[in-house]
Amino acid sequence: MGRTYVEANPYLSFSIKPLFHRFRSRFLFVIRRPEATVNSHYVKGWYENPLVRSDLRLSLGFQYDLKGPHHFFGRFVPHGREFARWQRLTQIGKIAWMWNAFNLKIYHQLEQLPDEQHVVVKLEELDYARYLRVCSFVGSSSPVSEEDFDQLRRARPGQGLTHRTPDTWSEQERQEFELETKQAREMLGY
Repeated sequence: MGRTYVEANPYLSFSIKPLFHRFRSRFLFVIRRPEATVNSHYVKGWYENPLVRSDLRLSLGFQYDLKGPHHFFGRFVPHGREFARWQRLTQIGKIAWMWNAFNLKIYHQLEQLPDEQHVVVKLEELDYARYLRVCSFVGSSSPVSEEDFDQLRRARPGQGLTHRTPDTWSEQERQEFELETKQAREMLGY
């Protein structure tokens, strides 16, 4: 108790209630613009290969033809009939579905906690003043200087050479993105 632990893993976020009840945890929910997240995952190859499921009543089962085990174990897919609909989506649509599903699940769990136990921050709105408020919320007594903060903001990790933006998406990809992210975008103010 009394320690600060930071985890940047949306899968762990599915355990918000148990973490709160066991440790009285506080949660910082940092979200990123949906189109930026979708593009980032697209460039990384998320849902690039079609998945095989012969019986919608059964678990997906390990997919041997993916690049590596982490590409299978790290990808979130729907169950049952929703899987059949999802499978027909473009790669952009599938990633948009994932962004929506993760963010809705996390947000609904946070809504069940007392307001003082969670903060929602949009990454693109994280300036130095907001960063200092986040530090106070998580109990950090040694925030970085404003100069270091600005330098960290400019040095974004994972900046690959390949980029895609919504203006390069097909009409079908744009429509799927809008439809698949609609609920979470509205709830989170995007």
